[in-house]
Amino acid sequence: HRLLPWVEPAVVSDAGRRRLPPSLVEAVDAGREARRARHAAVVAATLEVEDALGRAGVRCLHLKGLALATRYYGDPRRRWQWDVDVLVPSPRREAAFAALEAVGYVPDPGRVKEGVVRWGFRRGEEEVDVHWNLRRRARRRIDEAALWRDPARFEVGGRTLETMGDEPTLTFRL
Repeated sequence: HRLLPWVEPAVVSDAGRRRLPPSLVEAVDAGREARRARHAAVVAATLEVEDALGRAGVRCLHLKGLALATRYYGDPRRRWQWDVDVLVPSPRREAAFAALEAVGYVPDPGRVKEGVVRWGFRRGEEEVDVHWNLRRRARRRIDEAALWRDPARFEVGGRTLETMGDEPTLTFRL
């Protein structure tokens, strides 16, 4: 199912409809609206998180999801995504948590323990992961201060958002 955003355009094209079994074309076509709705929901949640953190004075870098899809996949709908991931400066972690709770997100049960680098929040079907530190292996190889000095930018929903540059993104993902 995660490959559907890549194959859908070819399957539902005129050529695909001529060459492929109608049942396959219908099955791919049937899920198109659900995939588009999910994408629209992730975009809306991303922008709402950006705004909530901005109102609280918490700068964030968007990780994974829309940032990767926009910058590397050529179309944000081509990367399957479910949640919103943001990196906030570690001293602003609690302010980020409060900002999300102010717009109705509920933190995952439990408490932040030593070594944890992210905490999840939920509101209905929407999920947000707030990262305040990079994984230990990545942290040893990335100048975290540089992430904030020289972020990359991407556009989604008519807005420009910030993310990590290419090298730290690759290091973080590896």
